[in-house]
Amino acid sequence: MGHLIPSLKNKKERGIKPSLLLRITRRFLGGTLLLFLLFYTVWLLFSFLSPPLMPWHKAPVLRKVAPAESLSLEEYLQTEGEYVRLTRESIYGREEDPVLKSFASEENIIRNSPFYREPRGEVKGSVLLLHGLTDSPYTMSALGDFFARRGYRVLALRLEGHGTVPGALLHVRFEEWKQQVLQGVRLLESQERGRKGPIYLAGFSTGAALSLSYTLDALEEGDLTRPEALFLFSPAFAVSPAAAVTGLHTPVSRFPLFRKFAWLDILDEEDPCKYASFPKNAAWQIYRLSKENEKRVARYTEAKEFPVPVYTFQSAADATVSAQAVTRFYEKYSFPGALTLFDTHPAHRGQFKNALNVRTISRVWTAKAPLVIITGEYGLPEKENVSVETFPWAEHLYSLSHVALLLSPDDALYSRYREEKDLIWGEKRLFTGEEEMERLRVNPFFESLTEIAGRSLP
Repeated sequence: MGHLIPSLKNKKERGIKPSLLLRITRRFLGGTLLLFLLFYTVWLLFSFLSPPLMPWHKAPVLRKVAPAESLSLEEYLQTEGEYVRLTRESIYGREEDPVLKSFASEENIIRNSPFYREPRGEVKGSVLLLHGLTDSPYTMSALGDFFARRGYRVLALRLEGHGTVPGALLHVRFEEWKQQVLQGVRLLESQERGRKGPIYLAGFSTGAALSLSYTLDALEEGDLTRPEALFLFSPAFAVSPAAAVTGLHTPVSRFPLFRKFAWLDILDEEDPCKYASFPKNAAWQIYRLSKENEKRVARYTEAKEFPVPVYTFQSAADATVSAQAVTRFYEKYSFPGALTLFDTHPAHRGQFKNALNVRTISRVWTAKAPLVIITGEYGLPEKENVSVETFPWAEHLYSLSHVALLLSPDDALYSRYREEKDLIWGEKRLFTGEEEMERLRVNPFFESLTEIAGRSLP
């Protein structure tokens, strides 16, 4: 039976020794996997140290019954307002804390619901307003007043997951927001009587990204109404690369023991019109949307110029989205329109990290669109395609912020900037100075913003 026993061979004779490159690759992949597992485990364990979840951190059990696309404008506004009311009353109406209980007040229900405004006199066109991530339609109210005064019908949507409780953002997808934008355009068109007027999209942050996404749909598909122009404020053209990992929570956070892992921030809710707590899914959705937008813009502009004017307003100090990405979009993709930058305080520019240096940008600006700089520095040089508008700069104003552009200084909710001049105000997360800073929520130059925006309207 000896012939049935395989002859023994040494290792070198039985197989080929793996190449050096293959061994290095295996070790690299193994090390990468180990580091990822370590990171994921620490990330998961760290979530246990977060504050406890409250009722408003759970997804609402209420569901809308009527399909949105079948509603008239009046039915849409009524259905949305009722949904906001029922959700807020069921969660916040039971609270003993007076601040939280006020979230279910009639005033705050109206603030968080969509609104429609019809201008007096001749109607020149329509404007669809799209708020930002964790915000509500209230963010767009001052801008809505401006467009209505200029003769435009205005509809401000409530994006799915917003205006109710933070937990409503746990499972929403940006594709749902895109469908809402399409619905908003159709609702505005349903109000047209006689000659069809132009439509404009005005979006803040995530709303700006959705405005761009709809415009690309209209340009590529051809059967959608193409906007006359876009008005974008603190646009989410690009977000932090760290958002790329926020979608990794899903396999684990579904289990009851790990529900807190679904959240980046679990904070006290103090603002009736903006969530403080922030789920990872919200970051994941805007990351997906911004990446999709850039790929589509790059693909579209390879063969032709972008035809829709884009009027953008951006703070040089922005801790939420990349202000650098805004200038890059104009330079790389040759957006028509104009870019308006709000400078930091000339005496405190060096105290902000990752803020745009408007002096440098004004010198090297070569984009197709004009650049307008709002600054407190007198004598900042101008050149072709770069203009400077100089205003007195309050001593306690160090910069604007991501969330400051769209609200006037005398706003009913956020007027602390005007009332508390002993504090310093700006983009807190980018400030490197030793003073204590409050994040600015209003725009001291709001009138200048609307005046510049008005130059682009007929």
